[in-house]
Amino acid sequence: MQRVRADLGNLLPSGDSKLDKGLQQAIAKIDQGLASQYWQADGKHLTKQGQKAFQRLRDAVKELAKLKNPPAAVSTSINTLVSVTRTLAQTALDEAIAAGGNAKLIAKAQKEISKALQELAKNQADDAIARYEQAWQYAQEALGKL
Repeated sequence: MQRVRADLGNLLPSGDSKLDKGLQQAIAKIDQGLASQYWQADGKHLTKQGQKAFQRLRDAVKELAKLKNPPAAVSTSINTLVSVTRTLAQTALDEAIAAGGNAKLIAKAQKEISKALQELAKNQADDAIARYEQAWQYAQEALGKL
């Protein structure tokens, strides 16, 4: 995510005040999503407050999606942010399965990941992130962490 933030920052100033404002707002949301209280020391796992990181990344994607005629780096950034949230959800799910977590909650997490893929097929990146967030939550609950 640091790279996405840097890539977006490198687009500033663009010469287009509306584009600059949207990029700045997205960068601010990414910064909020990177807040240390949401991340464990390994940088790969979220704390119990991790759903807030998903929400801030979703907000960043919404800001980026609103931009008119954005540079190609914006689309790449959206895809990367979606990929990060997918990895967080899938890692949590894999850990819940490996630990023998609650089967009903694991099934719910798996269903949310499938729904996220459907959202992506409709070009709804922000909705896909919401589904990944829900999958992450179910996986955490399956392990008794939330």
